Amino acid sequence: MLSLNRTFALSVALFLLVPASAHAQGDGGGWLSEFKFDQLRFVFWPGGVENRQDSDGKGSAIIVQADKVAITEWDALDVRHCIDGDDTWCSYPEVAQLCPNSANTCRNGQVEVGEIQSFQTIAQVVLRSKIEKVDQLADTLETNITVGGLQAKSVKIMKLVIHGAEGVVDSNETIFADVEAKATYENDKDATSHVIHIGELKLKDDGFIYKQAIWKIGPSGWKYDAGATAPDAGKKFMSDAGYFSSQDQFEQLSVGGVDLHIVKAEGAGRSPGVAPVLVLAVLVAVVLVVNRRK
Repeated sequence: MLSLNRTFALSVALFLLVPASAHAQGDGGGWLSEFKFDQLRFVFWPGGVENRQDSDGKGSAIIVQADKVAITEWDALDVRHCIDGDDTWCSYPEVAQLCPNSANTCRNGQVEVGEIQSFQTIAQVVLRSKIEKVDQLADTLETNITVGGLQAKSVKIMKLVIHGAEGVVDSNETIFADVEAKATYENDKDATSHVIHIGELKLKDDGFIYKQAIWKIGPSGWKYDAGATAPDAGKKFMSDAGYFSSQDQFEQLSVGGVDLHIVKAEGAGRSPGVAPVLVLAVLVAVVLVVNRRK
């Protein structure tokens, strides 16, 4: 039998014989090749989001957030090398080569906060074009969720936030990423009600594993009409504030299609009306009378 020391030495030798790019790729084919995360959260904006460009669509918008996507083992090691600018190890060398070296921190064997911040901005641009799983998620949102019967005009990756990557590049400790996308529509942004239709989702079958599915409203003055939810089986997951269920419940419900109805809350955007004005006038009169008697 080989001694423990000889076994370790042989393992190291075999590791060094494998090209660096193979180490970086591991079995997963690059980072974010699997999606296991906490929440899949949808936030509906009836009139679109602020600072919206015309190319994003002129109607409503849905912000989609995948919280705490776990990047593990080989992928975590790969990401750290990418952040540090080591293009010989990074699965996406063109990203690593953009590491800004103004502070002489790139390729120094350490992942530092400034590098992470720069990497997040750079990686956001290439997420959909380079990473199959991200593109697959965006395509699913684009084809399976409609507003007012319209598919999304575009789905864009808006944000990538990395947590827990600091330290030595050779660490394979789990990194977490928050990924945010924006789907925009050409429906009537001034409508007082909207219907979101969710077609059949098979995200779990496609390797997207999450704990909770949540739908919320972005601006105040709007609510979900829980009673109008279709099918009836979905009503138990609804309230005025939104939808909340597990992944299995959400995706099983979507097999036949789900309709979520959003309406302006009663009184939203209206003037105070005559009654409140009269009450205020009476209160002012009472104050004036009391002050005169003093």
